[in-house]
Amino acid sequence: MEDYGKELEQAKKRNNKVKITNIAISKVPYIEYKNMTEEQNLIMSASLCTVVILHNHPSLQTFSLDDIRFFIANRGISILVVVSNQGKIHYIFKDKKYVEREAVSLFNDCVHDLKRGASVQECYNRALSFLARCSESGLFYT
Repeated sequence: MEDYGKELEQAKKRNNKVKITNIAISKVPYIEYKNMTEEQNLIMSASLCTVVILHNHPSLQTFSLDDIRFFIANRGISILVVVSNQGKIHYIFKDKKYVEREAVSLFNDCVHDLKRGASVQECYNRALSFLARCSESGLFYT
């Protein structure tokens, strides 16, 4: 706690603000944040950060409709990965050509007449239908 007090004291000694320019910022390739691991510091210093969500499915299936809806609705998530109970890995990511409006429209086309309480198999089939066409909106699935 004393270290922060000393830093604050030093900052108060200046009687005018010193603006940091983009040139000055670009000359500092890496800032080490206190109380963070090396990996956390690396993430914080990245100019572009990607959120990756990884979760497992207890069945052999791939993405559920809820997974797809969650992925489309959250702009900060770039990659979604599912691992089946047999170890099969499925992932979907937003390509540079990704257009959210088109993904939402495609999703709605796939579920528009799905009845509340539809069977697990019917929901799974709708998810497969979306995944088969998701490249139309700039999503990549494997």
